[in-house]
Amino acid sequence: MPIMNRPQQQAAFGRLARIGVVLALTAAACASKAQTPRRTGPGPVRAAARWLQCHGCERDSKELKAVRSRGERAVPTLQNALLNGPTPVELALVEESARNRFEELEKYALARPDDASAQLDQTEQEYIDDSKERYAAGYRVRAATALGEIGGPKAREALCQGAGSAQDDEYLQETIDAAVEQIPPGVTCPTASPLPTP
Repeated sequence: MPIMNRPQQQAAFGRLARIGVVLALTAAACASKAQTPRRTGPGPVRAAARWLQCHGCERDSKELKAVRSRGERAVPTLQNALLNGPTPVELALVEESARNRFEELEKYALARPDDASAQLDQTEQEYIDDSKERYAAGYRVRAATALGEIGGPKAREALCQGAGSAQDDEYLQETIDAAVEQIPPGVTCPTASPLPTP
């Protein structure tokens, strides 16, 4: 290897320093792109799912507040829930839970044959069907409630679509009507029924 004089050594070190700086900047840029942005909570789909699946959650619950804070980004998930109800997977979980609960009630009734209040007045299938229907109804009501809380044109449109599919469920229809009324400036759906007068 040839021996370098002082100016050659300085030039070589300068090139090495510039290469080092370029490598450090490249590594920093790659690292910043690889980092995922911090979230302050669940995304709109997960927030909506938590609210829709929450039994006993009230209008002031953290689950509803999380959905409301996601705004119109949560509307597609809530619209699907309002129009179609729970997913088949969710209904399968409800069915399994109802079946297990029925077995517990059946054992309890068998252990107390003289207790009229412990006796079952439904078959297992009736109990399961009833559980699934109640779950689906509550699911759709929670979707309508959240859409009313979010407000805006997309939520209003989703509620209007839901009003057309809720004619057979009076409570759901009332919830949809109230949610639409909650969205300024008092827009109503053409298919929504008026709220009953007290």
